[in-house]
Order: sequence, then C-alpha cells, then structure tokens
Amino acid sequence: VVQIYAGMKPDAAAERLAIVNADLAAAILMKLDSRKASVILNEMDQKAAATLTGIMASAARRVDPS
Repeated sequence: VVQIYAGMKPDAAAERLAIVNADLAAAILMKLDSRKASVILNEMDQKAAATLTGIMASAARRVDPS
C-alpha cells in the first residue's frame, strides 16, 4: 500500500489519505520518504495535516518495550 501512495502525485495522495482512517493515513505517511510525506501533507487541508502530524509525533515518541 505504501508503494502505491509513493507512486501517486502528491495532490492525489493527499486527497485519498484525507478520507481514510487517520491512524492508517499517518502510518502510511511515516513509511514514505520524508520529502514525499511533507509534500503530501502540504497538499492537505490544514486541519487534516495537523491531525496526522500529531498522530505521527505521538507514534515517534513511543518507546519500544522490548
């Protein structure tokens, strides 16, 4: 799935990620190249981009207990 979004134009990816589950969208963005993810976030509605950024930041702060 990540490779599908990686191959999309940023505006198309942003449009589709804005309508899927926010946790799924954030997970996809986190697996993309950071430049590609930033361009996609830039194409999104500000509120959606802020929500996804918050989810990604929260996930990045989690510590692996193993």
